[in-house]
Amino acid sequence: MTGAKPQLTQSSIVIIKIIYDAQVAIM
Repeated sequence: MTGAKPQLTQSSIVIIKIIYDAQVAIM
């Protein structure tokens, strides 16, 4: 599973970054 789909991991990182940024903005 590790390194099987780098694109999926990158998408997850982008989504997490957006959510984190939104949380910081709310705070």
